[in-house]
Parts: sequence; structure tokens; C-alpha cells
Amino acid sequence: MAELCQGRILWTPVADHNGHNCYDRPVVILTPSKEIAAADELVGVVASNTAYREEPRPHTYVELPFHPSGRVCTGLKKGTVANGT
Repeated sequence: MAELCQGRILWTPVADHNGHNCYDRPVVILTPSKEIAAADELVGVVASNTAYREEPRPHTYVELPFHPSGRVCTGLKKGTVANGT
């Protein structure tokens, strides 16, 4: 497994905004890399391919690299955004 660091994407069980439909979703680690080893919990933001399709896209959305084959640094196969709010 790759080393945990700020900006890494983890797939972890997360419920939807209504607290239901818990399944593995991509989460971008926000905790600073130097604090991860001592942290009891990590801070992250859930990424969404559903939100990617929103138009106009809010300025708080950060588009993540993707490729249909997943052969990109994120491993994402669909257009995905992280919501920076």
C-alpha cells in the first residue's frame, strides 16, 4: 500500500449526505503529511463524480485528474470533483 500523505486518495466507506447508502467512496486526505503518523483521525474531503456533472460548477469544486482506463495518478476512471467547502 502506498504511504499515506496529504493529497492521497483513499477509498473508504462513507455515507451519503442523508446518512444512508454507505459504500466505498474516494476521499482526498487533507491532514498535513507531517501530522499523519501521530493523528488519531485523518481529515479528508469526499470526491464525487455526480457533482462533476453539475453546471455551472461551484468555484469550491476541485476537478481531479481521471482517465477512462484509470491510468492516471489518482486512479479515477470518471470525471470527479472534491468539494473544497
